[in-house]
Amino acid sequence: MWTSREVMAQNSQWNKVIAGLSVGAVGLAAVGPAASTRALAIAVAAGMLAIGLPHGALDLLLIGRARVANRRLALVAYVALVGLSVVAFRIAPTLGLLLFLAGSAWHFGQADAWRWGGLPTAWALSRGLAVVGGLLLAHPPAVAGVIADLGAELALPDTRGARLVLGVLFSVHLGVSAALPRARATFAESSLLCAMAAVLQPTAFFGLYFLLWHSAPHLWRVVGALRGAAAPRTLWVSGVVWTLGAVVAGGAAWLALAGLSVHPTTPLIVVAIAVTLPHLLVVEWAMGGVGDAA
Repeated sequence: MWTSREVMAQNSQWNKVIAGLSVGAVGLAAVGPAASTRALAIAVAAGMLAIGLPHGALDLLLIGRARVANRRLALVAYVALVGLSVVAFRIAPTLGLLLFLAGSAWHFGQADAWRWGGLPTAWALSRGLAVVGGLLLAHPPAVAGVIADLGAELALPDTRGARLVLGVLFSVHLGVSAALPRARATFAESSLLCAMAAVLQPTAFFGLYFLLWHSAPHLWRVVGALRGAAAPRTLWVSGVVWTLGAVVAGGAAWLALAGLSVHPTTPLIVVAIAVTLPHLLVVEWAMGGVGDAA
């Protein structure tokens, strides 16, 4: 496992990479909106398979690392919880979507707080709400169509109301960031997040955040936590196998429950919803939330 000094050095490098690539994406969108939308959509789709899903595919190895009396039972419970989440979402899609968004806000905020070396809970909550708010409210008409495709009934405010709510969320987050000891760096990154939500389309914004800001550092963190406990080949094989398994299982479950008339991206969204709860539990339990040194 890496030491705290190694972790802080890696996090500092990640923050610089995140800032540079995010500024480039915002600049590209400002200069050529149409071309940037297509380019980012392709990049996000490829990134989901290369980074997004694998960042949670190592959960089962983390369970093996944790101190648990019956690891096989824990693995079975994890897979069963994924299946139950799919079924529950199909039965109550609106409630399932709300729980997914709430869990995501908590998880994103906690992970970003860890990436900055452990920031207060108030900052983590404001960051998570800013991310989810940016996804839902920056471009309501585009998001409303996706929500409808999922079968959920979630009424979003009109454009004016959405901007008002989003402005409040962003203002709170920027205010909390400005009050921190390392205000200049955290405020700059928070401002960049707000700019991304305003300039990029929802898919590009969330895809860029999820892959670059969240999944890549988390994946690196997990590799560090498993360092010495699992061979590199085991990490690669487990990541590939469980990623493909998640895509196939999620798609099969959705088709079996909802019929064949689904959008091509729907299975990936359902997979994300299905694995959120077990992923959160593993991170909190096997890695101590954001407090694990790895």
